[in-house]
Amino acid sequence: MDIEAFFDKKQFNENKFKIEKRLKRHIKVRERLFSILDKIRKNKNPRVFIFHYPPYGVFDIIKDKKDNPMNGKSAGVKFFTEAIKKYKPKLVLCGHMHEYQGAKKLHGCLVVNPGDAQKGKYAIVDYPSLKVKVVR
Repeated sequence: MDIEAFFDKKQFNENKFKIEKRLKRHIKVRERLFSILDKIRKNKNPRVFIFHYPPYGVFDIIKDKKDNPMNGKSAGVKFFTEAIKKYKPKLVLCGHMHEYQGAKKLHGCLVVNPGDAQKGKYAIVDYPSLKVKVVR
């Protein structure tokens, strides 16, 4: 998966990073996801999306050492946010970003990052009421 920060042409062209190849793969994965979701859309039951990476715009800003060139950039995936906006799932579970834990709304959808399990963090989501208990 290619996070949005990888498409920073100014930063990665200097490192001879092959953005165009990554972008083509990114578009192909997006098209595949939307094709699958279009087929699932026929089911009228509420949906739960589970993504490893966070959607762009929530739990996605990299907080690392100041000498890390990725510090302050997004590790979110824009087409996950597009899918949330288009398909309106009831709940999105995501992770990857160990520095985050909690629940936030994105386009009216509840997004939960359970936190860093190695540090004993997790979240309990009661479904379908969507009550969230975050354990730190």
